[in-house]
Amino acid sequence: MKMTPKTVVFGGIFILAAIVFSVVYWPWANRIQVPSDIHRDRAPEENEGRAIYIANGCVYCHSQSVRYLDWGLGAERVAQAGDYVADRPILLGSQRTGPDLSQEGGEHPDDWHVAHFVNPRYTRPVSVMPPFAFLAAKKISTLNTYVQGLGYKDADQRMDRQRFWKEKAVDAYEAGPEANVKWLHSHVPEGWRNLPNPYPTTEAGLRRG
Repeated sequence: MKMTPKTVVFGGIFILAAIVFSVVYWPWANRIQVPSDIHRDRAPEENEGRAIYIANGCVYCHSQSVRYLDWGLGAERVAQAGDYVADRPILLGSQRTGPDLSQEGGEHPDDWHVAHFVNPRYTRPVSVMPPFAFLAAKKISTLNTYVQGLGYKDADQRMDRQRFWKEKAVDAYEAGPEANVKWLHSHVPEGWRNLPNPYPTTEAGLRRG
């Protein structure tokens, strides 16, 4: 075959097209999307909260992908491809100015999140996260529903545990001071209850409570 400029151009285009087809299109067209063991469909309110999360730029400071080298709260389970089969767009994030949230659901109670959204300094005094009090109660509640669902079935189990212990704590409180103290002591090791106070009692301290 005579090598001409036309042959070089069309040959290069053909080779490039073949590479794109085999490396990009064919794997994409034949991909098998299998949900992970923890995946479930999101509730409508969770989808509304996700839209609020995206609209307010939360993805710019929070990732949603636990890596092998991660450690700390929520990092017990490394992210899997099947965790994201229903996400459009996938909110992996590009940096972590704040913590990863892919397993945040149930790691903190609802009241903690509401306070954190209103003013992050209420729960983390050194936080650089801006306050989102302007969202008002309804949107904050919806955003909280989404965040408490991050982790899918694992988050549901943690939320069940949160609700169980909250109910027990409220029941003990409403039973009166003696019953409440007794319940609290039953869940605190005896060695912790009898620790000596390293700080002397002062009149000013008593006034502060």
